[in-house]
Amino acid sequence: MLEVTKTQWSKIQAMAIARAFSLLGTELTIFTLVFREKDQGPAAIAALFIVGTLPMIIFSPWAGTIADRFSTRTVIPIASVIGGAAIFAQAQELPNYLILTLLFIANTCASVVGPTWGKLTPTLAKKEDIGRAMGTIQSYFTIAGLFGPALAGFLVDRTGFVITFMIDGFLTTFIALVPFLINVNHKPQPLEPGEKTSVAAGFKFMMDNPLLRSLVILVFGMVLCISVVNVGDVFLLTEIMGASSFIYGLVGTGFAAGTLIFSAFTGSRKVNPKTELIILGFGMAILSLSGFGVGIAPNYWFIMVVWF
Repeated sequence: MLEVTKTQWSKIQAMAIARAFSLLGTELTIFTLVFREKDQGPAAIAALFIVGTLPMIIFSPWAGTIADRFSTRTVIPIASVIGGAAIFAQAQELPNYLILTLLFIANTCASVVGPTWGKLTPTLAKKEDIGRAMGTIQSYFTIAGLFGPALAGFLVDRTGFVITFMIDGFLTTFIALVPFLINVNHKPQPLEPGEKTSVAAGFKFMMDNPLLRSLVILVFGMVLCISVVNVGDVFLLTEIMGASSFIYGLVGTGFAAGTLIFSAFTGSRKVNPKTELIILGFGMAILSLSGFGVGIAPNYWFIMVVWF
């Protein structure tokens, strides 16, 4: 790959904005599905959360390989059109198993699109600007994550269960055009003679490294616990405390805001690895206490403060 001599900030900004709007649309869909399907009980909501995250876990190794072996202008249009069609279809009143299948297809496409976009950043930014470019992209993601739950709650509360699917379907399908509109493309990288692609190599490396293995187990446990709490939150807030979809969205926005503020604070401080582990331990403890606080909360305003 030729060395980049000039950072193309306008293309990076356009790419970041398009991806952020796509992420926003994804949040709208998940939120809408949760509220539309919650009458089917906790098992249905748990299935939605599982199917919503499973493709990213399963297909991440293959997604990176696809991003390497195929061009941006091949992968993104195909995945975006298929994903968009799956999202539009979810607007229909369908059996639960079909909804889960369509959600799985849409999120599988998203798991391929993400790494494909990621391959473009080094082709648009000078080596010394890559960190800043990644920060710019992450900033837009953070904004989408911050306002997504509240916007989703407002739209569901005011318009019902169709408009949000239309927005997400349109944004996802529009992504297919972005590589052509901003004139970017990452050309496929052929394998060297004798080289073989091994998607299991990364997993083997993580499992063989004691520190990485411990972190993987820790993160898995944390995500599992948070997922359980997320399912409980839906019914605690809406069925027991009588919160509207907008209030539920505000709770999600409060959690995202708290995460953002603490991440910005800790990121601005330089600490040694031992201190980082101590901070991680305190963070896990506080998260556990927050879950207990939610369980004994008298109303949803208290929950909003706790999750913040």
